[in-house]
Amino acid sequence: MVTAWTNIAVDNILSRINEISEDKILRIGSKNGINSKNMKYSIFNRRKKHPEWIKVENIKKEIGHQKKELNKVFDSLSVNQNKINKIIEQKNNFQMASKNIKESIKEFNLQMGNITVNNLDNDPKLNDIEEEIVFYDLKAENYIKLAKMVLKLDEIEKSLPKNDEFFLLESELKKLKGKGLVKKVTSIFDKSGFKEYKSDLNQKEYHYDKMVREFNSYWDFKDKLDNKCQDLYPQGTGQPDEDAQDNYLISIEKLEESIPLKKEHWKNELSKDVNELLVESYKIYIDSLEKKYYLLRGEYNSLKADISLKINEKERLLDLIDNIKITISNLEFEKKRCTQIIDRDIFDRAKIIFSTVISSANPLMKEYSSEVMIMDEASQVASYMSLIPLLKCNKFILVGDNKQLQPIIESKLDEGHNKPIFNNLMEKYPDSCTFLDTQYRMNGYISNLASKLFYDNQLKTHPPIRNQIIDCNLNEAVNRILNPLAPITFLDTSNIDFYEDGVGGGCKNTKEAIIVNNIVSFLIESGIKSEEIGIISPYVKQKDKIKEIVDYDVEVETVYKFQGREKDIIIMSFCKSKLGELNNYVKRFIEQPTQINVAITRARKKLILVGNINNLKGSDLLNQLIKNIGDDFILQCNNEHLKDLEVKLDL
Repeated sequence: MVTAWTNIAVDNILSRINEISEDKILRIGSKNGINSKNMKYSIFNRRKKHPEWIKVENIKKEIGHQKKELNKVFDSLSVNQNKINKIIEQKNNFQMASKNIKESIKEFNLQMGNITVNNLDNDPKLNDIEEEIVFYDLKAENYIKLAKMVLKLDEIEKSLPKNDEFFLLESELKKLKGKGLVKKVTSIFDKSGFKEYKSDLNQKEYHYDKMVREFNSYWDFKDKLDNKCQDLYPQGTGQPDEDAQDNYLISIEKLEESIPLKKEHWKNELSKDVNELLVESYKIYIDSLEKKYYLLRGEYNSLKADISLKINEKERLLDLIDNIKITISNLEFEKKRCTQIIDRDIFDRAKIIFSTVISSANPLMKEYSSEVMIMDEASQVASYMSLIPLLKCNKFILVGDNKQLQPIIESKLDEGHNKPIFNNLMEKYPDSCTFLDTQYRMNGYISNLASKLFYDNQLKTHPPIRNQIIDCNLNEAVNRILNPLAPITFLDTSNIDFYEDGVGGGCKNTKEAIIVNNIVSFLIESGIKSEEIGIISPYVKQKDKIKEIVDYDVEVETVYKFQGREKDIIIMSFCKSKLGELNNYVKRFIEQPTQINVAITRARKKLILVGNINNLKGSDLLNQLIKNIGDDFILQCNNEHLKDLEVKLDL
């Protein structure tokens, strides 16, 4: 296992490995954390090449299909619910109208009860007509009831499952039951298969019983309808809705026929008690109200039947939604299971695992134990965090630099836990430590600068890279400023009032960011590739400002984030520049030895520093840095230099 604190450090190691077969390497970590060039080693890309991955892809497609079906059913459910709501609204309106009529009938009956009426004999013909009216009204109501039953039967037929579905399900059920004994016997060896078989059998039996109940309910209702049809149409044919209308028309005609007789009767009875006429008029009006009431009740009952059908449909859709959700859940489980099997197979075949310290807690590595664990940048790993990979190895090698950036302090833990595992072991087992005194990155002058400041002059440089410098064609004026033959250039802004912006916490220096941008522009225009340039600053706000201003795709980061990285050219923006001396808090931050060490050792060929030396030399460490760089490599910027660099102060 090879590990480090940051993804960048892990990917830096992995990018240098080219003699090991790709299928023997596995990179563990999140998609966002792994460098795109190393994604071919990741579990995500390796899965897609696995012969069993096609199963996962098919499951994904089926999940997508089921989700589309689920959305369709939800849409149907919404439409159905809207219909239910409209019917409920209509039903409530009819109910309210019926209530108002009942109250009117009650009120008129009360008024009629207060009138004294003499008994009167009706005309026999009028009696006959009124009996006929009642007869035709009853016939009409019977035909209406029959028409509604026919409509309801039609709705039930539409909701019934198709015969093909029923017989298909019955056939499948018989086949499943026929396999029952075999499945039960083989369940000793395949319990999950038998469980799946039982689940499938129970589900199909449930749907089959439900279909049977629906068909039985249908035939029961049809029998009632047939009996009703036989009563009203013994001859076997008829149109109940039209017959109902015809009988109501006859009833109305009879009512109209009765009106002259009633008028004649009233004329003959004018001599009788006038109150009798009032009572009769009340009766007629009440009678019309009662007819209207019964018509409304008929409509109300029809709506009740409609809403019952819609509610049945709603329940069917809800059952379907539950079934689809169960299917999706089962598919998701199967997808996860297949992915885990594939991941485990890929993991078991790998010979070298690359991951960050934290990613080594990946579930795939739960039972993992490596022969050797190599931890790079170990000085950045706190003791308590280092236990994650250390518990997964028989032997370990820690590689790090106790003179460079240390772990971020966890305030809730004591110093011992926050202290890097690297530093702890160096102190406890000095005989087990080896100082690698030869570096293979930097120009010898840059290396000597770090060696003097941090390594007691013990650091050596590999001879072939000792005199490496950048190769570019700068114009004469810019060449005098940046001097590509010099491994270090310090652009001192003390004399040009490039003070930091007046912002709150942190630091931002727009003018210094503009200088950095123009330096990058000249370097790239002179033939330097953008990927060979890195820009760093101790401050997050300055990093963001430089990113905002720089015109090219150049990597810009804080010093802390750049540990473990390297570039041919590093441009360091100190950012801090103001009148007077820096306060102690600022000096403590900007002069951290580990931070300065990392900053000056990122460049392979050229280190360009930009800052206000008058401010920076107030720090003992930075003052030593400036003195060791020497006057030959320090350029005190003036307005002429600004003109040469084409710095536009109005920006």
